Amino acid sequence: MITTLIFLPSLLLIIPSLITIPTTKAVDFFTNCGGSLTYTQNSSYQTNLRNLLPTLSTQASTSGFYNTSLGPFPNRVYALYLCRPDVGSRGCNQCVYQAQTKILQQCPTQVWAVIWCDECMLRFSNTPLYRTMQVSPRAVSSNPANVTRSLALIFSKVVNDTMAGLVSRVGNDPARFGTEEANVTGSKLYALAQCTPDLSQGECDTCLRVAMGQLPIMQSGGRVMQPSCNMRFELDDNFYGDYFNYTFLLSATNSTTTPSSVSATNTTTTPTSVSATNTTTPPPTSEPTGQRDVGMLIHPN
Repeated sequence: MITTLIFLPSLLLIIPSLITIPTTKAVDFFTNCGGSLTYTQNSSYQTNLRNLLPTLSTQASTSGFYNTSLGPFPNRVYALYLCRPDVGSRGCNQCVYQAQTKILQQCPTQVWAVIWCDECMLRFSNTPLYRTMQVSPRAVSSNPANVTRSLALIFSKVVNDTMAGLVSRVGNDPARFGTEEANVTGSKLYALAQCTPDLSQGECDTCLRVAMGQLPIMQSGGRVMQPSCNMRFELDDNFYGDYFNYTFLLSATNSTTTPSSVSATNTTTTPTSVSATNTTTPPPTSEPTGQRDVGMLIHPN
């Protein structure tokens, strides 16, 4: 199993009477390709993968979610990315560009891999990804700052109630995205949850409930990243990143977001502490057509 965590230099988070001061904060990326089969150098699969990934960052300038594929069976490569709707076209483009580079560095010959960054997720596989709900492999990260024992019960209840409310709302949101804020012992809790918009309401709900069961609620912050959904909470709004649109985030708080256009068409192809779990994806037994599904989520204005 390959799971990567990058730490930035020490960052102080001061919350009186609630937590201890952390020494590091995980903010960069997590990858997983453990258990994957490997392809040989200069193979048709490698060629298709290297040709397909650059098209994702190009598309990220206009779409917050995109699914595509390239090549004939059995060397066909499927890939998709998902950006947070609030980061806009610039943030999405830069995140996907960095993700497509890092995923090949971390998983240079793996048939499937997934990378989670602060503002986007990217994955590829030799099996279809679109409209397929997956909860593994998974990465779980926590802020190293512990909640003080005297406030643990109150804090965990606020986190649970806040995340449960998000789960209910995100599944009903056309963009499958939502944020929430809550007051807790004199501080503010920030929370975020997102599913890939190709999931049904029930699939999104299931994916997020699985993720919620893995949250490290006794820490001052944590996140669970799965291929089809992710959720996060923190006592610091810096986790939104550099490109976030705060007005959009407020509109996504405790209400449904403005519907984004989602389309799906068929076209013919042209040639922190971290724990993780994974399962090997079996290869497809057949390829019924020479077509692909293309899913798009347009960036909000």
